[in-house]
Amino acid sequence: MGAGILWPIKTSLTAYIESLDDGRIDVKEPAERRPEGFWFPLREGEAASGSGGSMEFAGSVRLSGHWGMLDVEFQDPRVDFDDAGAVLLIRERGGSNQERFVAISRLTRQPETSTGAASFATVLTGEGAFLLGGQYPAGTALSPVMLYPAIP
Repeated sequence: MGAGILWPIKTSLTAYIESLDDGRIDVKEPAERRPEGFWFPLREGEAASGSGGSMEFAGSVRLSGHWGMLDVEFQDPRVDFDDAGAVLLIRERGGSNQERFVAISRLTRQPETSTGAASFATVLTGEGAFLLGGQYPAGTALSPVMLYPAIP
């Protein structure tokens, strides 16, 4: 496995989407759907080191349903590292500035895993709550993010 993040987003949310008559989960390459969640590979040319900087990933996952009333896209995730931990951002969709990223969750490093990945607990930010239509308040736990470094 190369460098990237594996993120189920929120397991109960994706299960709900799939239970809808018109629910859809569309994955755009190079992202992939895997049994453990959605895989976003490290963007080509990015360094696979996250101490004090950013890591950008490629691809998108779009959740839709309720005949267009629910339509959320998690596009080109980015992890920004800071003194408090990290923040997960996604590219804003539909705005006038296509280079703008929205901070959707705060990440807190968890104990090491046996897989070689760094595990991060995630909680929804205010912007993330807005993105999800207010169905989940800020502070709601999302599924953990697993960050896989490049293996030399």
